Order: sequence, then structure tokens, then C-alpha cells
Amino acid sequence: KIDVYRRLSRATAESQIDELAAELTDRFGPVPDEARRLLEFTRLKTLAVGLGIDSITRHPGLVVIGHHDRAAMEKLRIAAGTRGGTVRIVDQKTVVMPVHESTAADPDRLLTAVRTLLKPPSPQRRPTKPAAKS
Repeated sequence: KIDVYRRLSRATAESQIDELAAELTDRFGPVPDEARRLLEFTRLKTLAVGLGIDSITRHPGLVVIGHHDRAAMEKLRIAAGTRGGTVRIVDQKTVVMPVHESTAADPDRLLTAVRTLLKPPSPQRRPTKPAAKS
């Protein structure tokens, strides 16, 4: 158990977390919800660190994201708008995302909401034109 926690705390890439999840499933069968959430939390932490995020904290009705890069926070705000969400830049280092009570009360939904906010937008694919017939 301690080895799993140690390996999770040292994970710096999503692939490392995937490998650990596969190993846990292989050794112990289906991963319990608590362990799955811990894996998802570690994925979120890895993503956040890569984006230069210093902290993510939950408050009643809010998720507060601490960041040291104002330009990156502005990109986060714009990305949230393109996904139908809203975030507010409060000051030079803080972004606030309102969350509904039901989302805040459900750990899985809360993790998904924050991960969706932080996940880089998928590149938009341009429709391809059909090949001209000769």
C-alpha cells in the first residue's frame, strides 16, 4: 500500500498513472472507487503542475485555482468560455470557477469539472472537401 502511495506521489506523467492503474487492476482486480478517485486526483495534479498551477482548493460553491502566470490564467478563462463554463480572474494569481452544489457534493463530478476546465482544448478539425472527380 505504501509503495502505491509513493509511486503515485512521484508520478509526473499520465502514462505513469496509467501503468500503475493497470498494475493495480492486474494484481487486485477491479479498483475500488476510493483508489480510482486517488488515481484521478493524481492525474489532475499532474495536469495542473504542467500548467503552472500552484493550488486548487474547494470552497462552498467555488473552486479556486492559484496560478503564477497571468497569461495562462487568461487562456484558462477563454478555454472555459469555449466549453460553456465560466471562470473569473480575481487577481494576478487567482481564478475562481463557480460550481453547482450537486457537483461540489460529488467527488467524481467535481474532479471531472476541474479536469475539463484544465484540459487543453481539442484541436478543431476542418471539414475535408471531397476529392474532385476527374
